[in-house]
Amino acid sequence: MWTLNFNQGRTSSGISMCTYALYRATRLKGHAVMRSSRSSSTQYQCGLLNITRSYVSTTTTGASQTKAKHVQSHIQSFNDGSCKNPVSHSQIGNNGKGFEMDFSTPELVYAGIPTSRLLRGWIVLSVCNFRPLVQHAEKILHTSRSMFGDQVVKIFVKPTFFSHFCAGEDENEIRPTIEFLKANGIGSILDFAAEADVANSEKQNDNAFSNRKGVQSARVYDYTTEFECDKNVEIFEKAIQAVHNTTPEGFAAIKVTALGNPKLLERWSTALIAMRNLFKQLDKDGDGKLTKDEFVSGYWSLFKKDSAGEKQLQQIMEIFGVNEGKYIDPVEWTTKLRVEKMQELSSQCIEQGPFFNAALCDDEIELVNKMIARATRLADLAEKLDVALLIDAEHSYFQPAIDNIVLEIQRKHNRKKACIFNTFQCYLKETDEKLAEHIAHSEREEWVFACKLVRGAYMVLERARAEEMGYPSPIHDTIQDTHACYNRAMGVIMNRQKVQTKEEVVNMLVATHNQDSIELAVELMSEKGIEKDQGVYFGQLFGMADHLTFTLGNAGFKAYKYLPYGPLVEVLPYLIRRAQENSTLMAGAQNERRMIRSELRRRFFG
Repeated sequence: MWTLNFNQGRTSSGISMCTYALYRATRLKGHAVMRSSRSSSTQYQCGLLNITRSYVSTTTTGASQTKAKHVQSHIQSFNDGSCKNPVSHSQIGNNGKGFEMDFSTPELVYAGIPTSRLLRGWIVLSVCNFRPLVQHAEKILHTSRSMFGDQVVKIFVKPTFFSHFCAGEDENEIRPTIEFLKANGIGSILDFAAEADVANSEKQNDNAFSNRKGVQSARVYDYTTEFECDKNVEIFEKAIQAVHNTTPEGFAAIKVTALGNPKLLERWSTALIAMRNLFKQLDKDGDGKLTKDEFVSGYWSLFKKDSAGEKQLQQIMEIFGVNEGKYIDPVEWTTKLRVEKMQELSSQCIEQGPFFNAALCDDEIELVNKMIARATRLADLAEKLDVALLIDAEHSYFQPAIDNIVLEIQRKHNRKKACIFNTFQCYLKETDEKLAEHIAHSEREEWVFACKLVRGAYMVLERARAEEMGYPSPIHDTIQDTHACYNRAMGVIMNRQKVQTKEEVVNMLVATHNQDSIELAVELMSEKGIEKDQGVYFGQLFGMADHLTFTLGNAGFKAYKYLPYGPLVEVLPYLIRRAQENSTLMAGAQNERRMIRSELRRRFFG
């Protein structure tokens, strides 16, 4: 078993074993931890109890109950791993080689980080703690650029915030950072981080799109014309090439909102949701599978009975192999039917309901296909250069379209190994169900499942938009529910059948600054006999949570830093968001500042 050691433990020795076990069980939702103290250090080992299955337990009636059983088959419970007696330092490690991980002793955590970098980090994080400055940072930067110009702003921003949160402006500038991280056992995830408001795209005169309310407050890549999207592809290609040249075992990250108009993504997502609802109408017994008889019967109840309708029916059955005894599943239904076929299908509707109204027009279809072609072009290059490609998750009203694109390129490029990683946001209520569906789909179509797990970055926006537009919030009601979802997801992915039989490695990036989840991931790896080189990756943002990343890297785990880069002026929105995030997440930021201050004091004064 792997054990995590905390020399400056986060619990005092005055807390009883039972109290601490209950405290940890509450924080990890369904995981019990036993604790023992030995001299000055605190060690514990954790056995994993049954994973909490909130989605299944709250789904009780009709078709939903049948679907819950389908989801439950992938959200498997784990056997009671009753805690054994705590082990000594020399016993730590599942292969006989002892090691310990200490996330909280500054002298150990920051051993590989130069004093100048620590000092800059402490100053930057302290400024982030000054909320009035951070809240008005965007306005201050805009005014400064207007009054003094970009070059003057660069003089102040580049050596401070930019250097702390970004790796550099181009491939040459990022190389030293990559080498520094590599020397500390840390890999790199390269991300071209130029951003702008969706509001900018609203200013464009795109007649193909309706002006849909509530989209404009998100931060996404800038969009002006198709030409700009093609330029973004070239930038991403350079990022993929940079990974290949500088950090062969690294990742490249892309955002789909850089490949097309965000309003188009929303329109397409609306159409895909309508397609899913159509599937539910056709799936009379609610088992999540459409047989030939079920499909034909449901089809004629909704679509016109004429020669065009008959031809369309036969074409769809051929696409899905229904005549060969195969069934259609809900993920396959929305990913294999191209947007052109969706439009043709809607034209045969008996009634002009939601599905008919959601169908894309010819101009939109053309732009969707261009967007897919751009994503495919990037995936082709990533596979050719043997670079793993992370597709970032974005706002929930873009995500169905993003998932559709990712599934299409995963189907093609993940045949032999993990090349394309989708991202699952665990603050969304649908994540349990969606994760199970994607795993089942990969198994059925025989391609390699791969993903990144995050909690989510747009909670305030999502809730405000839901309230404004009058639909239920897609976000979990409490942070505890989000934590529980994240921890469940890690268990589900590690417990996949092909992982347990060693047919596949885990192929999961645990992208989190949450120490509890990292501890749990390590514990699960030990429980399941998953070695450090079997596809469990840990990732944190550059300039944040160094105590986690450097400790994991030095302990031999696959640890990564998410390295944003790009022209300084173009990444200013990213820098503002990082500053705001540090200001909002006060507990973690305060702990990090405290640890850095302690180490600086030790280095300067002994």
